[in-house]
Order: sequence, then C-alpha cells, then structure tokens
Amino acid sequence: MNTKYTVVNLESERAKGRKWIFGPFRPQEDTTFSATLELGYVNLNEVETTDQLHFHTTAEEYYVMMSGYMRINVESEIIEVSAGEVLVVRSNTEHLILYVQPNTRILLLKSPASTGDKVVIAR
Repeated sequence: MNTKYTVVNLESERAKGRKWIFGPFRPQEDTTFSATLELGYVNLNEVETTDQLHFHTTAEEYYVMMSGYMRINVESEIIEVSAGEVLVVRSNTEHLILYVQPNTRILLLKSPASTGDKVVIAR
C-alpha cells in the first residue's frame, strides 16, 4: 500500500455501490481514509429515494456537476445547476435535491469532514 498517493477509479467504486469514497468513515489503515475531507461520486438517473430535506451543522457541501442537470431546493429557493457548474451549500443551510436529469454525474465534496453532522428536517 502506498501512503504517498492514492488513485481511485470513480466508476469502479460506483459499480461496487460506494457513494462516499474518501472520508473519516473509512478504516484508518485504508488509503481512502481522510480526516479532513469527504469525497463522493454519483451517477444519477433520478433523485435518490433516501434523500431528505436536511442540513449539516459544520460541513459545507460542494456539488461539482460533471454532466447533466439538477434542481435543488436550498432554503426554499429552487436552484438549477448544470454540467460544468459547482453549487456550494454552506453549513446550517437546508437543502434537498428535487430533480436530476438521467445520467447526471456529480462529484460530491464535504468539508470539513464531519461524521454525524447531518440533521434531517421532519416533515
């Protein structure tokens, strides 16, 4: 195992069912462990049924739109984000993905890494 760098194939990880690839939730001896950043990758055909209106108490979320299009509710405002754009949702900001165009690929980053900071808003 090389501790100087790590190369990960995003599509291979996605095919294994992994959404979050780097972060504090990985075993510390794994090269995908990170105490400072969470990185995920999704290729969506529709909104994930597990997504709920929520906010993060400490982390900011970065949605890097690699392809496709999505609509997301951010503090009751509908935001449209397309390929080549980055949406940053600051901590303590309620948000929920409402729609994704089929085959939308998103690189997700959360910083700082913070397990357990997600607060779901009951409806």
